[in-house]
Amino acid sequence: MSIYEYNQEKHLRQEREASWEEGRESGISESRRQTAINLSKMGMDVEKIAQAVEASVEEVQTWLADEDVRK
Repeated sequence: MSIYEYNQEKHLRQEREASWEEGRESGISESRRQTAINLSKMGMDVEKIAQAVEASVEEVQTWLADEDVRK
C-alpha cells in the first residue's frame, strides 16, 4: 500500500465517521423535537417540556410553532 492509498483510505474513513456522527446528532435532535411536540399535545407546559428534553424554552417554543405551521 502506498502512502497515497493510505492517506486516501484514512481520509475516506474520517469522512464516513463524520457523516455518521452528523446523522446521529440529527436523529437525536429530531427525537427531542418530536418528544417535545408529544408532551405538548399531552398538555405539559413549555417550561417542563424544556426541562424534560434538555432544551431551552425558546427552542421548544420554536419546535412547537413549527409544528403548528405544518398542520
